[in-house]
Amino acid sequence: SVAQIIEGDMANLTAAKLLAIPGESNFSGLKTDLSCLPQLRKEKWRILLDASKLACSPGALDLKSCCADFTVVSFYKIFGYPTGLGALLARHDAAPLL
Repeated sequence: SVAQIIEGDMANLTAAKLLAIPGESNFSGLKTDLSCLPQLRKEKWRILLDASKLACSPGALDLKSCCADFTVVSFYKIFGYPTGLGALLARHDAAPLL
């Protein structure tokens, strides 16, 4: 699970830590359990959530309750045709890191 990443050798890193996770699998449709994100943030991890597939599912993503530092979305997934556009959303406190 994602929570296991904070154990072992990875827990002792002193450099910036960034974890990129998919919100939902394109292949299987399985959604990632995002309940571990607050614990990862407590351990000084920065979280990038790929919410491209979640963004097109009504009610699947609530950015107020999701504590990801960065969230990416693809307008292709939302509008259904290739636009070549997407967005990177950053939490206010994470924006200075860009």
